[in-house]
Amino acid sequence: MDTGKRNRQIDLIMSKGTAMWVRKDQSCWLWKEEKEAPCTDPRVSAWLQREKIRNRLTRELNPAPMKRQRV
Repeated sequence: MDTGKRNRQIDLIMSKGTAMWVRKDQSCWLWKEEKEAPCTDPRVSAWLQREKIRNRLTRELNPAPMKRQRV
């Protein structure tokens, strides 16, 4: 992913089936949930659509390789 050499400070995650905004805590640099993201926001709906496509591609069209069994 091209971030344009910017450090990401705010991002979206899925938590218990809802989209949540998360922010980096400046004191410890951990991601902390901030608030629920509204589904009517066009950025959130576009992100949800991309995540659905990405998940489908990784699960169905490009599954993980089978592990070799030891004999």
